[in-house]
Amino acid sequence: MRIWEIMRDIAGEGKTILACSHDPNHVAWFCDRVVVVGEGVVVAEGHPEDAISEVVLEEIYQNICSVRTLDGVQMVMPRCVVERNKKLKGDRPSHDVPLARAWSGAETGS
Repeated sequence: MRIWEIMRDIAGEGKTILACSHDPNHVAWFCDRVVVVGEGVVVAEGHPEDAISEVVLEEIYQNICSVRTLDGVQMVMPRCVVERNKKLKGDRPSHDVPLARAWSGAETGS
């Protein structure tokens, strides 16, 4: 991650940075403009929020990625993780409980 931060700082000085990554999160977090290539063909280009979408990732990765937003930051996650978390959501405590206490099964008192 540090190298991406360094490149971002250099770009902030008005220099152009050209980088290649197979991690869509790094690209979405640190780049101003992206070109998405799948099997040697440009699939999308533009601002990361536009070019790195579920539709584009579906074309490249065939049903393995989901795009979510967490605290205003776009995240690409494995679809199986997203689906598993949806199923587990009902098993989580519905009120704010310190994590260690919730995992231990200890009751919350006032």
